[in-house]
Amino acid sequence: MEDESRRVLETLEASEYDWMTVASIAQKTRLSEQQVKPILEAFAFGNVVIKKPDPERDGSPIYAARSRYRRPANLLNRTLSALADRVK
Repeated sequence: MEDESRRVLETLEASEYDWMTVASIAQKTRLSEQQVKPILEAFAFGNVVIKKPDPERDGSPIYAARSRYRRPANLLNRTLSALADRVK
């Protein structure tokens, strides 16, 4: 795995957030958004990351590492996530 790809995946897996924007990933990896976008698209195609169907309010796509997404969330996080989806 290329160094840039590895940095993107490690950032998604280690983040304090479940979902991250391209801009956030670029900032944490010190890569440009233009470098991060194709890496994320390749990972999404390869089923390594998940692209959330509904983007951020500003239209930015958001991503999560599949390995992190599958981790069981505690009851509070699941409840807050469900409420956030309904408040939109």
